[in-house]
Amino acid sequence: MKSLLLCPVLVFAACSDHKVNFGSTTPCGDIGEHGQYYLGYSDNVILFPHCYGIGHALAPDGAVASITYTAANPGDRQSKHWIGARSSDENVMSAAFGVPLGLTVKTNHPGRAFLELYDDSMQTVERAEVVVESPQSVQVTGLPAGGASVPLLAGSSVFIEYRAAGQGEMLLGIGGGTVETAGPLQILTPPSASFTYPVLANFDPTSFEVGASQVGDGTATVHMADASAVVPIQIVDVAELSSAKLSSSTLGLSATGRDASVYLFAYRDTTPIYGARCQWNVPAGIDVQEPIITDRLGSAPGTAYYFSSTSMGSYTATCVMSPSISLSLQIVVGD
Repeated sequence: MKSLLLCPVLVFAACSDHKVNFGSTTPCGDIGEHGQYYLGYSDNVILFPHCYGIGHALAPDGAVASITYTAANPGDRQSKHWIGARSSDENVMSAAFGVPLGLTVKTNHPGRAFLELYDDSMQTVERAEVVVESPQSVQVTGLPAGGASVPLLAGSSVFIEYRAAGQGEMLLGIGGGTVETAGPLQILTPPSASFTYPVLANFDPTSFEVGASQVGDGTATVHMADASAVVPIQIVDVAELSSAKLSSSTLGLSATGRDASVYLFAYRDTTPIYGARCQWNVPAGIDVQEPIITDRLGSAPGTAYYFSSTSMGSYTATCVMSPSISLSLQIVVGD
């Protein structure tokens, strides 16, 4: 296993035939077996704020990791000529190179396999061993202590984030594992590797989204190789809510149409509920957007609503959660 490195960067060129790539004053990763390239895992192709060597273990079961590559001898163009990537054992991992994610590996089963960079004659230019490890545990962000259930409003959803833990350290790669639900819960967004080149997110947690329209108790179980984690979730009817509040009772807007937001919080007794939603009654001249950011387990429950207007004046908007719970928002639109 490799320790965490801090890697400053110097971008020197990028060519369409991939002969020249990004480099760094301190290359990110480990030198390959052929001595041609440094290979490693970073969270950005251009900037290397964090870097692990290629020998750091990856999570199994579909985790995707992007690999940074830096020529060992930047002045020698022959050393940088390669056009594709492959794996020595597809049962362990597969490799790909192309737009938009650059050089990536996708894991399958625990084991070891070589990542090989090849030239236009299919000869190996560089290779390094990739390790896929069975996790010791799956760690869910914000999981309540003592087996307590996560309260979620019926008709809403929550994102759940998790990481795979190896022998004393986190396994890299995102999107690995599967999720199984029980009770009224449904998987709305499965675990996925979601990132955009050049930001690689190798160190980010994997997330998935669950929700339910019916009241009841359910579970979401994350499986990864022989490890698993169970998230108990209780779906709460809106009639069970005892109170709600807005982050502010007044909101100032510019008549230019630029939006501003308020947050909605809902409670059952003193317990905050994930997925708070309401029906907004707004006067003519005021626009409100449906929330696009779903609650995440581990963060403070709350839903953002965005308002905008091009009509100057004072307005009152009403957030109706149930027959017994409604909230007023005073909106002032100025220059």
